Amino acid sequence: MKTFKGILLNTFIERKIYMFNTVMSVLLGFIPVLVMIFLWNAIYKSGLKIDDFNKNSIITYFFLVYIVSNITEASNIARKISGDIRSGAINNILIKPINHLKYTFLLYLSDKIIDTIITIIPSIVFAFLARKYITINLHKMVPFLLALIIGCILNFLIYYIIGLSSFWSINNGGIIQLWNNLIAIVSGNKFPISFLPIFFQKILILLPFEYTVYLPISILLGKTLSVTTIMIEFCWIIVMYILSKIIWKKGVALNEGVGM
Repeated sequence: MKTFKGILLNTFIERKIYMFNTVMSVLLGFIPVLVMIFLWNAIYKSGLKIDDFNKNSIITYFFLVYIVSNITEASNIARKISGDIRSGAINNILIKPINHLKYTFLLYLSDKIIDTIITIIPSIVFAFLARKYITINLHKMVPFLLALIIGCILNFLIYYIIGLSSFWSINNGGIIQLWNNLIAIVSGNKFPISFLPIFFQKILILLPFEYTVYLPISILLGKTLSVTTIMIEFCWIIVMYILSKIIWKKGVALNEGVGM
């Protein structure tokens, strides 16, 4: 707990230096949401209906995408790990009696606490001003928060593993960006998974990606969080945790072998 408090304090101090940029980034993030309101308002006025979404639910979906994706975002973890490996800073961690996975997760957690605070406050104001278009099932808040927490853990493990790939490919910025774009599509960040053909939906439900964005949003739109879904999520957490430990061990052995 003492370690986490120290990491949280350091993270807050670092973020405070760039607080203006962070706040502006959050506020500017609402511009795409405004665009979506005007766009889907025009689409539904034309009489077009897509899937089971009505005008308000599709606008609410993209509003929630902004909130959920900001909170679960973890690509910076992959970039940090990649930068540490490339610069050799990873060696400073190797000589310390610290669990790298745990330490990195605490960094991520402290970031998410700050991101959540910064994102939620203006989001509440925006939702109030746009209440004509945004409809959220508040009685689903508890299962939503559970799904959101699990989504954060899943996303962290995904990008942690992607970051560890730097042990084998030093300049993997392109790989991280490629995965980032791919995950944005299959997680429901760019459009609802239900827009895809049933065949692809059945494949994605077995993979961890849609549980990071699409599932939490779907719950606030009325979907029920089933026991089966929770079991699939926890299975993926266990699998990726074990995989991350194996990759870390092999990566460190390689790092020591080549004398990086």
